[in-house]
Amino acid sequence: MRRTASGLMRVCAAGLFFALAIPFSLTACARPFEVDRERADDVIPVGTASVNPLRTDKEFQAAMSGYPVIRDAFSNAVNVPGLYGAYGLAAAKDGYVLARSDGFTPQGLALSEEFVFISAYDHDRQLNSVIFILDLDGRFIKTISLDNKAHVGGIGYDSERGVLWVGDRREGRAVISAVEQEVIDSYDIESKQPVEYGLSFYIDSLPATSSLSFSEDVLWAGNFSNEAEESQLPLFSLEFADVAEGDDVTLTRAGDSNHVRITKSGEIHITADVAFRTPKEVQGIAWDGEYLYLAQSFGTKDSKLSRYEPVLDGEDATFGKGRSIALPPYLEQVAVAENDEANYVIPLFESAQPTYRKKVDAFVDRVVALTRDAFEDASADDREAPQLTEIPVTVVDGD
Repeated sequence: MRRTASGLMRVCAAGLFFALAIPFSLTACARPFEVDRERADDVIPVGTASVNPLRTDKEFQAAMSGYPVIRDAFSNAVNVPGLYGAYGLAAAKDGYVLARSDGFTPQGLALSEEFVFISAYDHDRQLNSVIFILDLDGRFIKTISLDNKAHVGGIGYDSERGVLWVGDRREGRAVISAVEQEVIDSYDIESKQPVEYGLSFYIDSLPATSSLSFSEDVLWAGNFSNEAEESQLPLFSLEFADVAEGDDVTLTRAGDSNHVRITKSGEIHITADVAFRTPKEVQGIAWDGEYLYLAQSFGTKDSKLSRYEPVLDGEDATFGKGRSIALPPYLEQVAVAENDEANYVIPLFESAQPTYRKKVDAFVDRVVALTRDAFEDASADDREAPQLTEIPVTVVDGD
């Protein structure tokens, strides 16, 4: 396969090296975009995904002219996989078969010490949702198939224990599921079987998990809503059994016993330790230990990436001092990273997917890392950014 990513730079995501390679730009009035077949991957082997970008570096920079913070960081990115096609699992009479889709839509982003994880769903809903895995230079490693067609709007990685958390949905209920790294390492999509989860929590505090992040033994989750009064950010503290080196990770529970219940069938249901009110249209969340980042987008209008600081007043906690920046449309998840040189915030867009790139001129075919300094220089105090205040933890209807 041929890639046109250039000038990759090592970025450390919480101690993890992440190499990146190029991004994009969008407007509400799109010119027709025609795929350059000479730039497409020559062959997409069965079970893999394309890795080439849709545009050259020069074309990408031109498309990002309206978003200089993305344009100026174009050399620090990795290409979004699957833009020319990717394989996944389709249900068949006696199980699953490998099938190709040109419509996988990127949704979630997470980083480990070795890998970049990008979740995606099949826009035509024919194939199960997947997680693409790249190495830190953007080379394709493998595709992991999930066991359903969930939106997989958020994923998060626990580097200490080697667990990938996946926002899922089953029987109309919000679920957060864990996949251990050793399972990821041994998985082969050509087995024609979905990956096995190590543990799943039914989230009684949310109707869906459309955004997710993991940091410091806390899962941050959220659900997308067009109404601010329905938008919230619950936090779930996790506890793990102590294990010897080399043993399996044992996930014991979430929070204290008041936040956990187990049904007769063995399903584990959890409610949040605490929750905060958020603005509407939140697609992604990330916490770097100092700042909280929220990604907001809906339709072809500009997206918004905001940063909040925690504010303590006695026992009351809020997130305030919001700073925001306008980004191209169709922003999804955001991740954070750091190395010896800088801290980074890394947005993921779904705009390069065939359906959406017809609607915008400046689509993003790469995942670009912005330095915190670049974000601060390009952003401004946002008087419209509401404080994220604590609200009562909710429990959705269900068994």
